[in-house]
Amino acid sequence: MNHVALELGRSDIFPVHGLHDAAQVSSHQLKARQFEIVQQAFRQHGGLAAGDALELSMRTQCAQPISYLARGIVRRTILSLEWRSQLLIPMFQFDPAGLVVRPSVASVLAHLSDVFDDWELAFWFAQPNDWLQGALPVDIVGRDGGAVYEAALADRFVAAG
Repeated sequence: MNHVALELGRSDIFPVHGLHDAAQVSSHQLKARQFEIVQQAFRQHGGLAAGDALELSMRTQCAQPISYLARGIVRRTILSLEWRSQLLIPMFQFDPAGLVVRPSVASVLAHLSDVFDDWELAFWFAQPNDWLQGALPVDIVGRDGGAVYEAALADRFVAAG
């Protein structure tokens, strides 16, 4: 199987499986494939929520949900993606009981956000990780945040050089 690297700045870290020739893959096709991978990985962990829908659902638990989300997105303590002019927020990063960012996710974002952009961060959570014996960080972060944090530290070291 050929590997075509994602054009996200860290192409050696984020391979896309199943695409055959980099020259034949348009930017739009590549971005659509990237979105598919992220969406599939996050689906069983709450999926991707539209920012405005998440804000509405947070109103019962947070006095100022727009401010909370905006501050987190700007500070990069909340992972968000823009897809087709819509802000999407991966739900795995929130504790389902209180819709606050899980401490383990906050730690990972704190260590990786200065070396990866938002799409790269999403892929970091959505791709098999060697430090986690090939598991996806998104699948493990809810039950073993410490292992995911250690994997983030190792990958930060690799990415930053």
